Amino acid sequence: MKLAPLKLATVLGGYAILAACAGKTVDTTPTNPTAVVEAKFTVNGRFVPDFSGVQTVYTRDDMRSIKQKTEFDSFVMRWLNSDVQDIFRLDKNLVWQVDFDNETYQECSLTGCTSGLEAWNEKTDSDEEEDTEDYESYEELGCQVELVRNDTEVKSTGKQRVISGMDAREYTMDWVVEFQDSAKRKDKSTVSFVFWTTDPDESMQAVWRTHNQFTEGYLKATKDSDPMIRLLGREGVRALSAFTGDIEKTDAEEFNDFTRSLAKIEGYPLSIKVEWYSDTKACQEARAPKASTASGGSLEDQAMDVVGGFFSKQAEKMVTGDKTDPNVRYIYEVTSASEQPIRDSQFAVPADFTLQNRQ
Repeated sequence: MKLAPLKLATVLGGYAILAACAGKTVDTTPTNPTAVVEAKFTVNGRFVPDFSGVQTVYTRDDMRSIKQKTEFDSFVMRWLNSDVQDIFRLDKNLVWQVDFDNETYQECSLTGCTSGLEAWNEKTDSDEEEDTEDYESYEELGCQVELVRNDTEVKSTGKQRVISGMDAREYTMDWVVEFQDSAKRKDKSTVSFVFWTTDPDESMQAVWRTHNQFTEGYLKATKDSDPMIRLLGREGVRALSAFTGDIEKTDAEEFNDFTRSLAKIEGYPLSIKVEWYSDTKACQEARAPKASTASGGSLEDQAMDVVGGFFSKQAEKMVTGDKTDPNVRYIYEVTSASEQPIRDSQFAVPADFTLQNRQ
């Protein structure tokens, strides 16, 4: 029997579709109620390369999965583009860091993995013959300063807008810190926040409840081994989580002056913009740029001179740069927050991925 060309094409097309489907693995893992927050973010400023990305956070009482795609604007920096996922499993007392670009993963303790860059920094920091200079504190500079100002101010601007289909209102907060040297010259650092918040509905309240359960479980499991807990304390971590909208605000008496100011901001934060400005006038003699010499030698040595010179110029901007542009600007905007049925596979490493490291 002969098939007409049209019928033959239809049959072959059907076979092609079946073959394509046969090659795909069907996810049959169970679904369970999960808090899902989707967001987008942007980072730019005088001291950082411009990049942006999207993030989806899946949370249950004893596990959390953070999927994030990041893209750098500059062609030179695009080697840093990433498609990753951090999977925190309190029930297994570990975290998996998954790299979808390379189809690999690392397995580490709940406090996280040490990246290759961090390991390299530790090695170079411990090298007694290392010539490069890091950021120096006032003590390292040999410059005596005193804290003369540490103020926060929160305002409800009355402005309103719609974000991701939700009505939002604006709050601003400025955190100003000043240090003064013996010559009465001041270093001024200003961190400006802009929040757009909405009244949480029942779905957002459910997200908060789940996030709170996970946060408490994480604090209990990691105890004081997490660097953030050592730095801020348990209540500080809770306060930070409340500030970002991860959990509902805790009692105000648990906060310090800074987080007590944040507690004045009502509602669920749909958008957060943070900008850091600095005006550096103190300790100028100690900060004077040091003369550098070219290493000559190999091509690799010369390349390191170029890199070192670049970072030296970034540091010099702290003194001479345009004070109207922020050192760093960070914008985080929630596009949705709800409780959804999500498959368990979101909290597991793909079966065909390769274990790269275990720490």
